[in-house]
Amino acid sequence: MGGVVLGLGDETALLAAYQTMSKALGPRVLVQETAQSGIEMLVGMKNDVTFGPVMTVAMGGVLVEVLNDAVTFVPPVSPDEADALVRTLRASALLDGVRGRPAGDREALSQTISDLSQMVAALGDLIGECDVNPLLVHQKGVTAVDALITLLKS
Repeated sequence: MGGVVLGLGDETALLAAYQTMSKALGPRVLVQETAQSGIEMLVGMKNDVTFGPVMTVAMGGVLVEVLNDAVTFVPPVSPDEADALVRTLRASALLDGVRGRPAGDREALSQTISDLSQMVAALGDLIGECDVNPLLVHQKGVTAVDALITLLKS
């Protein structure tokens, strides 16, 4: 639909992209800096009828669909518990750096998973689903590229 335009290097390119997009999609846009590359992770939550809030951590992007490599847990978890969960993933070695690629910031990832689990534990009776995918893990820090939270339907 032309809703995402990358590589806008100057104001002229930005205005041209906006004019094209606004004609097709309306005047509201969001301009963001392109996130630096990183290791894609997924952190999600569903409110299960029987168990309540249940969270999942997996490799993100297309890897979640291809690898069938995820771990599910009941929140909240500490950063150490989050790290232990991530280490159970078969693809966790990607976070250690492979084939000359830099290692990912496991500490920032674990803290983020823990923080999200604390939020879910506190607000789980209000949240239907929460999905952060991808959560990019960089050499230093993480970036949530796409996130969605839906309210629990009453």
